[in-house]
Amino acid sequence: MRYRFWIFFCFIITEVAAQDRKPVGKILADKIEVGKPFKFSLSYLNTGKGEVFFPDEFYDFSPYELVGQEFFTSKTTEKGSLDSTIFRFVSYEVAPVQVLSLPVYIRTEADCTAVFSAPDSVFIKLLTAELTTDSLVVRPDVALLPLDQRINFPAVFVTAGVLLLLFIVVFSFFGLTLKRYWKLIKLFISHRDFRLSFLRIKKNIKDKKQVKEVERATVLWKKYLEKLLKLPFATYTTKEILDTIPNEQLMQALKDIDGIIYGHSGTGKTIDDLLNVLKDIAEEAYQQKKSEVRMASEN
Repeated sequence: MRYRFWIFFCFIITEVAAQDRKPVGKILADKIEVGKPFKFSLSYLNTGKGEVFFPDEFYDFSPYELVGQEFFTSKTTEKGSLDSTIFRFVSYEVAPVQVLSLPVYIRTEADCTAVFSAPDSVFIKLLTAELTTDSLVVRPDVALLPLDQRINFPAVFVTAGVLLLLFIVVFSFFGLTLKRYWKLIKLFISHRDFRLSFLRIKKNIKDKKQVKEVERATVLWKKYLEKLLKLPFATYTTKEILDTIPNEQLMQALKDIDGIIYGHSGTGKTIDDLLNVLKDIAEEAYQQKKSEVRMASEN
């Protein structure tokens, strides 16, 4: 190692003497590879006319990246003091020839001057064979081939199994509660639809001459009770309805509605009052059915 250094030292002395106090910079490799470190030596023969500083990690070495730096002890001869350092760089450039030149800073009482070394160049070592135009084949067109859509059956079976197991666990713990809520939701939707349709017909009836609208409202009411109570209200007569739902107001309202439909005389109540009785009976039946569903689920 010492032998190699003294050879390098003698080489630097010769170069510096020939460069007229310019720093000497040299890439210590015949070829370098992209991404691999290489060494660059920088030396300066100081004749004592100023203080010498070399670049450090704060200097912008781009496009090279500094990965290390080695300093050597100054060597003094009759010509002056030789200061030198070796940088370790990495290059990521792909240009075939890399050029590098670095400064040495000389500070005197008057100023601080940067003196650059003569540029040194090195070749990049190619790791792949160079392509020629004869080796390139240009395809004018490449047709896309359709790919078969394949179903991942194992994933499908595993997913289905997990979902089924999750459903069984949830239903075993919350099955009765879910069934109760589902029945209550269906009851609510059915009652809401009945109310909207019934009120729409009721709003369209202006007087007792609109017999068809009164009959539509009555049929809608009977069908709703039939669905709610699971009894054939649509085929029931007025007497059969009253036997199922004993209510004096309902009895009088149904008689007056029959009178309007079949042309008989009534009590003189308005159609709005008569239909309100039917609506109230349907509301009571809905509330009673909700209570029965809740009590059955709790038991």
